[in-house]
Amino acid sequence: MTNKKIIIWTIIILLIGAGILYLSLSKKNNTTTTIVKLYTLQEVSSHSSENDCWTAIDGKIYDITTVIPLHPAGKDKIMRGCGVDATNTFNRVGAHDIEKLKQNFVGNLK
Repeated sequence: MTNKKIIIWTIIILLIGAGILYLSLSKKNNTTTTIVKLYTLQEVSSHSSENDCWTAIDGKIYDITTVIPLHPAGKDKIMRGCGVDATNTFNRVGAHDIEKLKQNFVGNLK
């Protein structure tokens, strides 16, 4: 192989390596930023009806309106958490569908 061919193949290999490195680094840095809205407890309190029920649990806000008719302990129990910070009540009970709750995430408590 001549020196000219060796140089050309070296350049090709370096370009391929640089391309692979670039692609792997761009995948790592290509993360989407999710902006989480912040709400005050006063804002949460305006969502305190059976047709519009938000609750705060551990600093996170959830819209639990669709959960009201499905709640195993009944509508009256879950309605106590509408428009308020229900962390203590929620943690005392223990048995909850956390995945269902996460699906109804609205934002964080200020």
